[in-house]
Amino acid sequence: MAHVNFDIDDIKNDLIEYLTKKTPLTRKMAQLATEVSKNFGKSDFTIQLAKVLHSEKNGIKNIIADVDLQVDDFLVEVSKSKLCYNVKIDKTRYCDRIYTAIMSSEVYDAECMSHKARYYGSKNMGKGNTIAIDFSSPNIAKKFHAGHLRTTILGNFLSNLYKYLNFKVVRINHLGDWGKQFGLVGVGFKKYGNEDELNKDAIKHLLEVYIKINQDLREEKDAMEEKLTSDMSGMQINGLNSSQDEKLSEFEKKRNVSKIDQEAKDYFAALERGDEEKMKQWKRFRSLSIEKYKVLYSTLNIKFDVYGGESLYAKAGLEVIGDAEIDTDSSMFYDLGELGKLVVRKSDGSTLYSTRDLAAAEDRIKSYNPVKLVYVVASQQDLYFKQLFSVLRGECGNKRRIPDGLELEHISFGMVNGLSTRKGNLVFLEDIIDAAKEAMHNTMIKNKAKYDEIENVEDTCTTLAVSAMIIQDFGAKRAINYTFDMKRNTSSEGETGPYLQYTHCRLMSIRKKNSVLCAKIDADLLSDDALNLIFYLSKFGTAVNESYTTSEPCKLVTYLMKLSKQVNSLFSTLRVFGEEEKLAQARLAVFEASRKILNNGMKILGMKPLERM
Repeated sequence: MAHVNFDIDDIKNDLIEYLTKKTPLTRKMAQLATEVSKNFGKSDFTIQLAKVLHSEKNGIKNIIADVDLQVDDFLVEVSKSKLCYNVKIDKTRYCDRIYTAIMSSEVYDAECMSHKARYYGSKNMGKGNTIAIDFSSPNIAKKFHAGHLRTTILGNFLSNLYKYLNFKVVRINHLGDWGKQFGLVGVGFKKYGNEDELNKDAIKHLLEVYIKINQDLREEKDAMEEKLTSDMSGMQINGLNSSQDEKLSEFEKKRNVSKIDQEAKDYFAALERGDEEKMKQWKRFRSLSIEKYKVLYSTLNIKFDVYGGESLYAKAGLEVIGDAEIDTDSSMFYDLGELGKLVVRKSDGSTLYSTRDLAAAEDRIKSYNPVKLVYVVASQQDLYFKQLFSVLRGECGNKRRIPDGLELEHISFGMVNGLSTRKGNLVFLEDIIDAAKEAMHNTMIKNKAKYDEIENVEDTCTTLAVSAMIIQDFGAKRAINYTFDMKRNTSSEGETGPYLQYTHCRLMSIRKKNSVLCAKIDADLLSDDALNLIFYLSKFGTAVNESYTTSEPCKLVTYLMKLSKQVNSLFSTLRVFGEEEKLAQARLAVFEASRKILNNGMKILGMKPLERM
């Protein structure tokens, strides 16, 4: 019986064994020369003899000259171009083994607590080791705008991918819940806060408060600037006497001070001292914001194991920087040479996010014993994470803070353009989802018969909208900046999320109409197109592994799009209903194995596969 991970690598090994027996090539040479073909449909494997020629010396030309591949019961097609063979193998001998491996594997479940799940293509790479991944991490009291989308869905994809590969995954939402901005929120709430609005939608109301108090702050500073400029204009700047010099110096100090600014600093200073009343209010703001975020994360099919935050490490941060250098103004820093200086304490003794990140990393290592710490943050922070990792590794003469063998990885990504209105206002994620839902609904309702069969139209529209957003973002390499295209985001045609959902729904419909699955598949009954499809399913593990080694969701998206195109091209020729029983069962097996692979892949990407749309 085929093991659960029988796939393209096993078939490739068979070809290598074949070459070792049938040609003068050694196993090492055959391994070097043999590649899975990228030209799907035209060949299965390529044998690049030029690679062997360039790697070996003595007598290699004679060995290569004696390689003569011909069609036989294993190689069904052979073509040669210079030092490269393109071959097709007899797929019938592998069809049932691939099918059995897929159908005996488990369906991916992001909430499954087992780290020994038998997922097709995973090969137990993680072996139950832990990866702690930090992603999303919005600022409390600020609404979730579309710019937060990339870190959130990319982090979720990576978490699912790690779990599929049998790593234990700790999903951490390291909230921006500390800093002077909370002083502004506290001051603003005293002036503009409304308890009913806070309870109704905490994030929305706190954002409104934050915007209003910031407007007040700008107006106050503008008025101060105008007054100071007016006061200074009457002074004789050239040849100042000592009295005028002192007065000018006082003006310059006042230029940077405002009443609201000072109130905000005082409020946050009270928080850092642990003021009971202000801490109670801050905790309430934080708790209400998290509950609101959870609703949005649920819409995106995301759950976190830990809702942490900078606030948890405000005091601990000061305890872990004892080996930092002290500057003349009493601030503290690490001198990292070419990477510059990483400041970890302000001159007034307060912490920075760098201080808190150092403490958080040490805490995660102690709490979870991970083999890797992953941070999913935009590329603007590339230098910062190089500095942070350098300090954690003890590369600047400081103590090493991480155990040997622990990996630190910053997975960066480019920016999303087109997320502001013409007036420069941010587009909020909820608004994008609502717009996409409406577009999906307008498309669905055009087919009244199918529309009436959908049990929950609202949920279906939401799932399609989120699927569209995920695939648009994952369509290219993560480092590339892209322009958010609402029209494409809401399209149900082309290489989109709705297209994958459509394919899954069609496969599910065939499954429901033909409930009896065969235990084995009779490959002799299948056409070449069906055999090619089964063969392509064996490459799923390769796509998963490439996604892991590159941290690129586009690798998996490309695979699933190709799979969906192949499946859709066969619906009209591989009919199941009304066919002879054995033929119908063989074709049904091909479609059901395809559905299971598509289902797993969509779930890894963060999509919820639909059964009807």
